[in-house]
Amino acid sequence: MKTSLLKLFVMCAALAGLVITSSAKADDCAALVGTIVQQEGATYTSRSLSGNIYFLKHRPALEISVDCGANSLGPMITVDSDRQPFPSESVFLFTARLGSMLTGINPAGLLKSLHEALKQTQAEMAERHLSHGVVIECHAFTRDGGASSFTMSTDTTK
Repeated sequence: MKTSLLKLFVMCAALAGLVITSSAKADDCAALVGTIVQQEGATYTSRSLSGNIYFLKHRPALEISVDCGANSLGPMITVDSDRQPFPSESVFLFTARLGSMLTGINPAGLLKSLHEALKQTQAEMAERHLSHGVVIECHAFTRDGGASSFTMSTDTTK
């Protein structure tokens, strides 16, 4: 009987810790979305049914999603530009600023990594792993009018 009660107590404590961690993670993600809206002038458009992904718009051409993460992945920011196979320098700068908000890495360093990653998109996609578990993915293609996308994510296990 004591063993069963102890197991139940341990399970309840673990569940409470998970709920507190998830709540803190969600609060951090919502704060990141608020910062993007306030500092970059993005407009909040919607939230996924799960509540984990926020969708924003910045100027006519840029769609932004902030995924609050699942499992070991921390928040992830994606900037999509439709009908633009190779983004303008302003898109690179904007993405570097958002990435800096997410990772704490200097925007100039991220800008350089974004340019280097996009140069590697021979097969339409490139990925770069930076310090502290930060990953940058770039997609660029010209078919169907073209599009480009940058995704920055963090891995909280690193």
